[in-house]
Amino acid sequence: MVGLTGLIGSGYDEVIYMAYGAVPAAGGVLELGSRSIDLPTLRPREAIAAGCILIPSDRPGAGAVPTLNVTENVNLAVLGDVSRSWALADTKLADNAAALAERFDIRPRNPALLFGALSGGNQQKALIAKWFQTSPSLMLLDEPTQGVDVGARAQVFSAIAKAAEEGATVLCASSDYEQLSAICDRVLVFSRGEVIEQIAGDRISKSAIAEACYRSA
Repeated sequence: MVGLTGLIGSGYDEVIYMAYGAVPAAGGVLELGSRSIDLPTLRPREAIAAGCILIPSDRPGAGAVPTLNVTENVNLAVLGDVSRSWALADTKLADNAAALAERFDIRPRNPALLFGALSGGNQQKALIAKWFQTSPSLMLLDEPTQGVDVGARAQVFSAIAKAAEEGATVLCASSDYEQLSAICDRVLVFSRGEVIEQIAGDRISKSAIAEACYRSA
């Protein structure tokens, strides 16, 4: 799991959006398995088709449709698998949502509840449920535990770690140095849009990441 961090304005948080095609990139290539994709021409639809997912920091604004219910939101990524070509299969959608709510502990267990009515932690678990069911090869996370309570943070970390163990590559952009030191194998520190330091293995700690960030100021 690779962490991306730096001071505000350093550009670390833009990288995952460029890797998803959500923000234009001036250059670069994304390597996904045997595929090489030019970042300047990449679009989200192509990134998703290649096995890439993005969970943004703005959960209700960019990651979900808050005026739709939990069932509708968690099924958005797999509608083709749980519906017919000419109509939505309501029973399959409901069953899938109920199974995901149980698997990822989305509370309350009421898939008919509007997504916007969930707490921050449960919104994040719903987004994780939505995308992790697609078995992604590349996971792009922006501040994955921002606004998430302590109990839900542990569940989010566990879900991310499990996906990584199953073979997914994880890029996590975060300003939370403690979070990065807890979940990452390698941390890239940015300054002025460039990587200026890499911290790996036993060297990773909250203080080491903070020192690297402030040295770049």
